Amino acid sequence: VLRLQDIVRRAYAPYWDSDQIAGHCPRRLELIIPGRETIFSEFDNGRASGARTSTRHVFDHREPYTEKVFQALLEPIRPVRTCGTDRDGLLQFEHIGDERIPTLSYVAVDDPRKISTGDWIRLAALDDEGDSWTYPYSPEFVGANPLSGFAYDRFWHPTGAPPGQDWFHRTRWLCAGYGLVGVGPHDPQGRDFFSNAHDGALAHFRHHYFALAMIAHFQRASLLRFKQALAEAAGNLHENASQVRDNRRDFREATDRLIEEFLRFRTQYWFSEVSNQIQGRELFDLFSRHLRLQPLFEEVSADLEQAETLLRGWDEEEQTQAAQQLSIVAALFLAIAPALDWLGTAMAKKLTWWGPSLSLFLLLLGGVLLFVELPRKWRLLGKLTSKKRLIAGLCAAVGGLGLIYCFCFL
Repeated sequence: VLRLQDIVRRAYAPYWDSDQIAGHCPRRLELIIPGRETIFSEFDNGRASGARTSTRHVFDHREPYTEKVFQALLEPIRPVRTCGTDRDGLLQFEHIGDERIPTLSYVAVDDPRKISTGDWIRLAALDDEGDSWTYPYSPEFVGANPLSGFAYDRFWHPTGAPPGQDWFHRTRWLCAGYGLVGVGPHDPQGRDFFSNAHDGALAHFRHHYFALAMIAHFQRASLLRFKQALAEAAGNLHENASQVRDNRRDFREATDRLIEEFLRFRTQYWFSEVSNQIQGRELFDLFSRHLRLQPLFEEVSADLEQAETLLRGWDEEEQTQAAQQLSIVAALFLAIAPALDWLGTAMAKKLTWWGPSLSLFLLLLGGVLLFVELPRKWRLLGKLTSKKRLIAGLCAAVGGLGLIYCFCFL
């Protein structure tokens, strides 16, 4: 059982030895589906093709290789790095951890009380087999109660002596976050509650406990995706210092999208209680604690709040710059006003032809300065510096006012 738990959950080979044999992997893994061709794993122990397939995939896609057996199980969901550029409508998956797939195991034995403490630790941690009378970790490290924090012993008693119940208190649940293991007594006839697949513990395991584990890992995967997406957006922000405005715009769009998605996740998919049954709540609490769901949720919330604070700071900075530029424009127009008044009174006759022409020229010049360097999304003033924006605004404003004056008074 320990060996099976350890090797079958590997989505890809964690390492290859000098003989091209995949470590901690099955010798051969086949997926037999009626009506379909049998799928073989790429572990290929004893041959070099498996290692070449895995390493070539990593070099090409910068993503761990997923064994064909697991790819077939997940169809039509495909690895995100192999979907190409046309990903519309495709369901994709991406590795968020190492090669060890989260696992649920259900183990029925004749007498669970005969299992040694060392093997209990291995079952809880999904470790490989070893000497049953030794610990897989240092006794000083695991302490006096090695299974503290891992074992859910509501229906377990080490001896069964009163006040415990010998037959009833023989079921133990072990949770390490990445795995849930149920251990109990075996009844060949299926009459025992633990072995009952219809309405016993096995039925609860297949339906309820499986759902608990899926919800917990879904929440963790979602939170990790939010952290990754925000980190990528922040990384792109400093990628090219010469395109500050474009970088800020992209960061703002990405952050706004993440805030909206996180709000939807928070209101629809984030909850600390998934069942009104106390056993379901306590098992989910075990998953949450080992997967660090609450601290991770708080980290993502804090990161998004900091990003939102940064956006507000940029808005205030832009408003301050706009106010300063408006003050400069207003001061210049105050200086220009007497000249315009003099032109209107003393040189009205001379402005009959070149006054409108000059005003139109200034208006066109301002328009060219405003629109000649439009960015890819045709955003107004996208790449103009503050000096350019000031000159363009002055030219356009003077030209427009000049045209209005000429049409009204000439």
